[in-house]
Amino acid sequence: MEYKKDLFGTQNIPDFAMQPAKPAEEFDPTVYDKLYEAMTKPVDKSPEEEEISVPTYVEPEEEPVSEVEAEPASIEEPELEAEPESVFETEDVVLVSGDAAEEEEIEEEVEPVYLEDQEVAKDEVTPVMAAKAPSLKIMPAGDDMISSTLHYTEFRRLPETIIHVEEDVLVPDVKPDLERILCVESKCKLSERDILIGSTGTQSVRVAGDLTVQILYSSVNDDEKIISIETRLPFREDCHISVQPNSNLYLTPTIIELDHDKINERKFRIRASIKLDPREYRAKEASILTGFKNDEVEILEDTIRLTDVAFRKTESIQIEEDLKLKEGASDIDKILCYNVNIVEDHKQIDSEKAVISANVFCNIMYQGEKPEYYQGKTEFTQFIKLDEGNIFNRPLTGGRATFQVTDISILPKKDENGDSRLFALNMDVDTSIEYYRELEEPVVKDLYHYTKEVNYDAEALDYMDFCGNSASEATVREIVNIPDRYGTDSKVVYLSGSPIIRKETAEQGKCIVEGVIPVKLVCVSGDIPFSLHEELEFRASMDIPGCRFGMVTDSEAVLKELWYDQINSRQIEVNAIVEVASNVFGKGKHELIQNVSFIETDEDLEDKPSIVVYISKEGDDSWKIAKKYKTSIEQIREVNGLLEDSKIIEGTKLLIIR
Repeated sequence: MEYKKDLFGTQNIPDFAMQPAKPAEEFDPTVYDKLYEAMTKPVDKSPEEEEISVPTYVEPEEEPVSEVEAEPASIEEPELEAEPESVFETEDVVLVSGDAAEEEEIEEEVEPVYLEDQEVAKDEVTPVMAAKAPSLKIMPAGDDMISSTLHYTEFRRLPETIIHVEEDVLVPDVKPDLERILCVESKCKLSERDILIGSTGTQSVRVAGDLTVQILYSSVNDDEKIISIETRLPFREDCHISVQPNSNLYLTPTIIELDHDKINERKFRIRASIKLDPREYRAKEASILTGFKNDEVEILEDTIRLTDVAFRKTESIQIEEDLKLKEGASDIDKILCYNVNIVEDHKQIDSEKAVISANVFCNIMYQGEKPEYYQGKTEFTQFIKLDEGNIFNRPLTGGRATFQVTDISILPKKDENGDSRLFALNMDVDTSIEYYRELEEPVVKDLYHYTKEVNYDAEALDYMDFCGNSASEATVREIVNIPDRYGTDSKVVYLSGSPIIRKETAEQGKCIVEGVIPVKLVCVSGDIPFSLHEELEFRASMDIPGCRFGMVTDSEAVLKELWYDQINSRQIEVNAIVEVASNVFGKGKHELIQNVSFIETDEDLEDKPSIVVYISKEGDDSWKIAKKYKTSIEQIREVNGLLEDSKIIEGTKLLIIR
């Protein structure tokens, strides 16, 4: 042990203090009081210097370390043996007392910190360093993930769009002058109904087609009181329809309004509104996490159910049929006007083909000895070959069949006796069929690791889930009054109509469809033709279990039968049967877990309590509690004596053992 030469610092002691001690009665303490005051008086700081402290970086959980003030110097004579330096320790920082700090060399010198170009005070401040942040190690799950790819075709109904057609039509030179338009019939044909959309998608679709119009009008200066004209009105319009990339767009046209104006005896104007119902079909795939190989990972399983369009196909059929007049009717001279409705009767699906049976209802007005009205019916069967081999690996849940007349002609034809008593029906029909199936796949809804944190991406999957379907018949009956000016001898010579859906809604347990049937009646009173127009309202309610408010409805209405009864000379009873079919779908959204990775830190679970008494809160269940404390559900149930189906009530005390 080394001793310094001037152990007691005598060179700093004044000479008068080194004189021999005097008797007590002669001792004057004034000098020593001045010395004590000089030693304890604080040193004045220079006005050019500002004392600041080096910031202390301490985590919020730690208590701040207080400064240790230097003890005042003692005037007592120190002992010969050196005292050890006094040290004050904290959890993270060691502070040395003021006297010892002057003698001991400090290994690291704290550089002064300047604030606004002013020099820091010369007094050194010992920095208090924050605890070192734990290091993170991210490990992708990789091969531990068990995933599968789900392939399906989704469809959705896009907002409808309206095409307006307005065209002036000239009366042919061979026809007599126009007095009054009695009736206008029309049908719409699109040049392309199934449109393939490219990889960039589209916001606008060009729709082209033609409107076939049949006009009945009366003429004054002609022996034939009812004259017919048939013409085609082409149209083309760019419609605002937003379609996703790599999808198919299917358009269904419906004439919702048909009106006319007479301009003069040789010219009239036709105005039509065509509603387009677009349906988008798109092949999609989704990666689904179904499990984990790692035993230290707990997963919460769920089931995702969505509707897949199992197949969709369109085939054409040509129908040739002879319709025979009823007994007592006059022979056919020429066809004036007609209307055709196709109604599905039955469909059957097997592994190779789809068989669809349908009825064709014809309403025809022809000229014989006088204008006559004919109603006839025929049927056909359409076979559609199914090429898809795996469509039956899941049960089919529902479907729909639609018919579109692409071309039609009805002409008089002679029978075997040479009499013109047959209607030669020749028509081309596109039969479209689509069927749905339900895909049910297991999926991981949530997960956690016993010792590591878990991070993953969530990808939203929007889908449609088939709820159910049903069909119903709505019967409509309406009394039409004949104006007095047409006399009492009136006869109906033509009747036609087509249903239009105005509203369809999903309610609790049922689907309700409402609409109208614009009915046109052409009558003859004596030799004077006239027309009547009436709108018949219909409403169909179909029970569909599982149907709820806000679901998506896909409905179709066709006119199955239309007939009249002459009540008296002033009233006609019009009857109609509308067949309504509806499919109901629910919208769903599922968050798919993607790109799972585990995060490992220096912190250990051993620092956390191994036994916890947890008081449950509202909304707690076994999974939430197990995930919070990184234990297993089975252990929570075993320790607390819970059954598998036991519900955890708010306020329940649970013992959690890690």
